[in-house]
Amino acid sequence: SSFDMNWFSYLKNTKITLVPNIPSRLNDYLDTSQFSGVILTGGGDIKENKLSNNNHDVYREQVEEQLIKYSIQNNIPLICVCRGMQKAMTFLEKNVKFVHNPINIKDSYELSNLDNSQLLFEGLRTCYNKYSISYDKKFEKSWNILCIDKNKNILAIRHKEHKILSLMWHPERDSSDFELINSFLK
Repeated sequence: SSFDMNWFSYLKNTKITLVPNIPSRLNDYLDTSQFSGVILTGGGDIKENKLSNNNHDVYREQVEEQLIKYSIQNNIPLICVCRGMQKAMTFLEKNVKFVHNPINIKDSYELSNLDNSQLLFEGLRTCYNKYSISYDKKFEKSWNILCIDKNKNILAIRHKEHKILSLMWHPERDSSDFELINSFLK
């Protein structure tokens, strides 16, 4: 389980409720709280990523899957960051291909906005992951591919039907994209 403390300062005017990675307790939180949005944070690897040899937090994955379903069923915005993006994509799509990230950790991504993107990203973002999701045209059926890197790996996507925005970088660490995320959560 992982929660970057930078989220508190990044969303300083937002009430944040931390949900434990205990599947049997999740309904206690969902039944009593009114969430305006859900964030699947980074940190760690997912079981669907066969390039990873780390231990996977099975309970975290179960909680994340329940939160994805909850967000969709209740039309609540879902922000997925880095590992969270990987989890959402593999949960909602079949055959997501992971590749070793050709960009070193703490080096900058050069963002390439796609022409059909409604959201534009400017500047550079810092890479904090070892893996990328390889672009596949089949994703365009369900997702707006917003941004790719120079190797045509997906960096930012938005679901066409559900309120899901996913980024491979960490806006909470770079203090980037605040206006975009804040407006998406409203």
